[in-house]
This record gives sequence, structure tokens and C-alpha cells, in this order.
Amino acid sequence: MEKMKEKLRPDNLLLKGELLHMKCCAHILSLIFQQGLSAIQSGIESIRESVVFWTATPKRVEKFEETKDGVSLSSKRKLVLDCKTRWNSTYLMLMSAIPYKEVFNSLIHKDKSYKQAPSDHDWLLAKVMCEKLKLFYSVTEMFSGVRYPTANLFFPKICEIRMLLQECSISPYAEIKRMATNMAKKFEQYWSLIHGVLALATILNPGFKMKLIEYYFPKMYGDESPLEVERLRKLTYDLVKEYKPCDAKETDFSLNISDFGMDVDDCGDPLAGFDLFVSTTSTVDTYKSELDYYLEENVLPRTGDFDILAWWKANGLKYPTLQRVVRDVLAIHVSTVASESAFSTGGRHVTPHRNRLHPDTLEALICVQDWLRDEKLGSIF
Repeated sequence: MEKMKEKLRPDNLLLKGELLHMKCCAHILSLIFQQGLSAIQSGIESIRESVVFWTATPKRVEKFEETKDGVSLSSKRKLVLDCKTRWNSTYLMLMSAIPYKEVFNSLIHKDKSYKQAPSDHDWLLAKVMCEKLKLFYSVTEMFSGVRYPTANLFFPKICEIRMLLQECSISPYAEIKRMATNMAKKFEQYWSLIHGVLALATILNPGFKMKLIEYYFPKMYGDESPLEVERLRKLTYDLVKEYKPCDAKETDFSLNISDFGMDVDDCGDPLAGFDLFVSTTSTVDTYKSELDYYLEENVLPRTGDFDILAWWKANGLKYPTLQRVVRDVLAIHVSTVASESAFSTGGRHVTPHRNRLHPDTLEALICVQDWLRDEKLGSIF
């Protein structure tokens, strides 16, 4: 992107190219999560090995199910084997295994080949981690959506993640504190690169505006929050001014009438001269006033079925310049995760115990799974 920036003229880019590149936010969350996992890798590895062992063959799966039936458990989940490079599959693997702690402990006495179950400390850390980092999983799922604009949803969720890391940094468990410290470092590395344009999307949400920024930033920045709030306010005004030339054409045409020596009173409109007088003597920045007026209005009450696109479509006559800004900003995809979601949670289709499947059979299985998932998604909408 830096090389591309060098090839483009800064004058042709919004804010001199400051908003040119939007990084994949789901990928950033994955990097942050992987950074945290390194702090408790040994505990996760012991649980993973147990899951691998009891899902390796149909006989072991059957034995696990028999033992599970002998223990009164409310969970009906099946064990899920994760893919190490996909953090959300690791989360799902842990969530599927945690309810069966007693089952794993019981199986040690029933199968001599099962050498070692995870320790109580491993289970405790996994449980605490999953409770704390459930937000990461839900946010990634939200970013996977393809039927709604995600730019206006990103900012509050990322602020919640930052506050969660602050909470984890004072955990009584040393491993969780270390995990939070590692994740916070990675978070700060990317935060300054992505939060500007996404804060704009939040400000242009009539249910948030500047109020959401003013709510979260004191919790995140403390005494420095007024400076950060003002910086984002200035960024919003600067961006709106970038759209000003698009609205100047009609005024320029009015000014050119006198350049041709025409008498404005001959145009049929007795107040045409007044319009020209106002356009040449007014010192008010109407574009800034439009944004001021928008920000001064009360924030809309939050509702689950609020359609931000419909709202801006209906209010385009009132805020024409802001509507054009919204059209461009809300079109930004905050992530490319939708195209990767099948690989993130699909698991390993071709395991060592299924490598004799015919390619046509494997293709049919994957296609049917995709069709069923799409049919389920379609029924929701």
C-alpha cells in the first residue's frame, strides 16, 4: 500500500491519502488473540491433545460417548478439533471440551493408552480465558456479516475489547495477566492505524454521534481523552470539507453570469441579485454548519432494528453533503473474513483417518455443508 500511495497524487486522495488503506479487522483480532494464546499455550495444548486422542477413531468416539452418558451432564456438544492457525476454531474446541472435564478424568482409568488428562489448573485457565474472550468470538462473527454495513458497528466493539484487556491485566491469575499484556501490545500496534475512519462511521451513526466517543475515551485514555476526542472531531470536519467542491458548482455558475456582462435583473427572478449578493458576502461555512447542526441534534434512541442506510436515505435532503460522506464511509468493509469463514470454522475435512475419501465425495460433502449453512442464513433474513 505504501508503494501504491507513492504512485498516486496526494491531491486526488481524501485527506492526502490518510484514509486510503483499511486493514482487515478480523485478521487483526486473530493476531491479537494468537499473541495472547502464547501465554497459556501449554494448558491449551494438553486439552487439544486430549480432544485429538478421543476423536481419532470411531471406536474412541464411541467409548467417549458411553462414558459421557454415564456422567450426568447438561451439555450435548460434540468434541471439535481445531485448526491451530484459526483462533476462533481454538475457542470452539475449548468450549466443546470444558463441559467434559470429568469425562476426561474418568477415561484415564478406563483406557491405558490415554496417558494424561489436562490438569485442574489447565481446565481453570481455559474456562477463565473463554469467559473473558467470548467477546472476541462474537465480534468476529459480527464482522463476518455480508448483509449489513459493518463499519458503523466496529468502533464500540473494539472499545469494549480494549476495556476487556484492561480488566484482564489485573486478573488474579498470572497467566491471564501475561496474556492480556501480550494482547494489549499487539492491540496498540494496530489501533492507531484503523480507528480514525471507523470513528467517522460511528460519528455518522445518528444513534451514536460524538456521544459514543465521549463515553468510551475517558475510560480508555483517562486525562488525555479530551485531546483524543478533539482529534477525531477535527478529522470529521476535515473529511466533510473534502466534499465541499462537489457542492460549489451551482454557486460558481451564478457568479459567472456577471462575468458575461449580464444584468441579473433580466433573468426573470427579481431576487436573483439578492442571491448573488448573499453568495459573495457570506462568510459562513455552510458545510461545517451542516455538520454542526447534525451533531447538535439529539442522539436517536437505540433500537435493534434500526436501519442506518434507510435513515440516511430519508434525511439526504436535510444533510446532502453528509449523505455523500456516509455513502462512501459505510461502503467500507471492515474485514475480508466473509470469504475466509468457511476455512476458519470448517475444521480439517481431510484428516489422516479420512484421507481415502474420493475427491468427488469430499467435494460433495463440503458443497452440501455450504448450501445448508447458506439456507439457514437465508431463513434468518
